[in-house]
Amino acid sequence: AKAPKPGRLKGSRTERREWALALLPPAPPVPGSDEVGWSSTHEGVPLQLEGRDEHETIRIDVGALLRYDLSLLGARRLSGRVYAMGDESCVVVATVRRSGGRPAWRSGELSPGDAPAPVEVDLSGVGEIVLATSGRGDCATVWARARLLPSEPEESEE
Repeated sequence: AKAPKPGRLKGSRTERREWALALLPPAPPVPGSDEVGWSSTHEGVPLQLEGRDEHETIRIDVGALLRYDLSLLGARRLSGRVYAMGDESCVVVATVRRSGGRPAWRSGELSPGDAPAPVEVDLSGVGEIVLATSGRGDCATVWARARLLPSEPEESEE
């Protein structure tokens, strides 16, 4: 399988490659595992978050998860923001797990209306990540502006 082509952000002296997580296909569930699948990304319908239209978001319902194979990407960091969506009684926790289930990042409890949790995760040496949502109530987490990035910007060849 080929790695998807990264987007390029041009600056005055540097250029870095990044992948929008919402645009990458998740890995299929492992047969026989306790994975319950995943919620769909919002396709063509932006969410209004903090007064901005967010076009690249991922919604993960309580009890669901998404797995991403990073082996072909060369990504070394995950960056973004996580919001809680749902009714007033909703409390969620977003988690990033490394291969084998080891936690790499945890949001702490979030409720609708709370400030988003900033996500910065070192992915050095990681071949796969799992985004998961746990909590109570009819709710979900929404991952916005989630990006896979190299550890350092690459020098431009210009």
